[in-house]
This record gives sequence, structure tokens and C-alpha cells, in this order.
Amino acid sequence: MSAQHLKAINEILLYLTEVSSITLTEYSFSQVRYNNQNRHYELPVDIAKFLYDSMLISDEAGSHQLKEIKDEQALSSLFENFVYAFYQKETDWKVSRPKIHWDVDDGYSEALPVMQTDIVLKKDNQTIIIDTKFYQQNMKSRYEKGSKKHLSGNLYQLFTYLENYQEKDDETVSGMLLYAMTNDEEQPDHEYVIKRKKVKVTHINLSQEMKKISQELRELV
Repeated sequence: MSAQHLKAINEILLYLTEVSSITLTEYSFSQVRYNNQNRHYELPVDIAKFLYDSMLISDEAGSHQLKEIKDEQALSSLFENFVYAFYQKETDWKVSRPKIHWDVDDGYSEALPVMQTDIVLKKDNQTIIIDTKFYQQNMKSRYEKGSKKHLSGNLYQLFTYLENYQEKDDETVSGMLLYAMTNDEEQPDHEYVIKRKKVKVTHINLSQEMKKISQELRELV
């Protein structure tokens, strides 16, 4: 760690002298509640939860697969919250996570699954529904040398959001599947128009400098 970073950390610690330490448990994280005043703490708390879980899960026989699953779930949540926080803090888009109600004909929706969006951006008459994904693979082929296709379940989920979203007369609604870039040579970078709705399937390289990540996230919308 550089001397500059150590100095910055020490300066921050001065503001925390009156904050008592606690013994972290799963219960500690489950007690955290967010509102409009403390929403900006969600990402750092998620990072802390990810680090805590990583310390608890061992790589002993029988637990490696469980660790990979939990890591992917935790990283997926971090990725979603990072993108949400970026558009909320660094752009003039209005950012939210609304639930979308099923467009049922008779009003009956008992037992239908909840459609909880990851990120919805709004500005003027534009609305973009973003679904973030963090996988080890973001495209797959059915055969060893077959061409890679998008993961169908993710596309179905996003299109279900678009089809059931109650748009206003002057509103333009589009969707985006945003993947964290993997080590695969082929990455999703496609745009479609399906039933008059624009759908973008793309990726972002999280291993580059933040300045470049910021630029690419802005260009996506």
C-alpha cells in the first residue's frame, strides 16, 4: 500500500474514534436497514459482507463448490450495487429499483413471481431497465465448437420486464443486460429491436482503471 493511501486511511480513522467496534456475525449484516439518508452505505457494507463470507468459507473437500456459488452471488450483488451507485452519484439519471407488476387481464396475480428490477434509469421521456449479471461465463454454446449464444433465461427475464412495464404515452422504454467481462475471447456486445423495444446485451471490463470504467458506463446510456 502506498504512503498516500496510508495517509488517507489515517485521516479517515480520525473521524471514527468515537465509533465502537463489534464482533461481526451474519446477524450483524441482517440488521442493517437502508433509507434515503444512508443508502450510500449499501455498497461498502456489501463489500464488507463479501470479505466476511470469504473468511468463513473454507476450501476444504466438499466446500469448494459452495464457496464458488457464494462468491458468484456476492460478487453479483456487489456489481449490481456498484452500477446502481455509479448512475445515482455520477449522472443526472433518476435511479430506482421498482417492482414491475404483471400485466394481467383480469387483475388476478396470486402466486406469480415478484418482478424486482436491478436498476431503472429515468430521464425526460426515456426509461432504461438494466439487469446486471456477474457470471463465470456470460455466453455459452451447446456444442464444443458451436457458436456462442446469449443465456436465454436472462433475455427472457429482461424481456418479461419490458413487456409488463406500464409505460406512459410519451415514454420510450428500452432494456439492457449488463455483464461483467470474463476471460472468454467472445463477449456480449449486441443490440436488438424486439417487438418495437430496443434491447442491448453488453459488458463492462471491471479490471481497467476507474476513469475508463466511468467513461464506458456513461457511454452505455
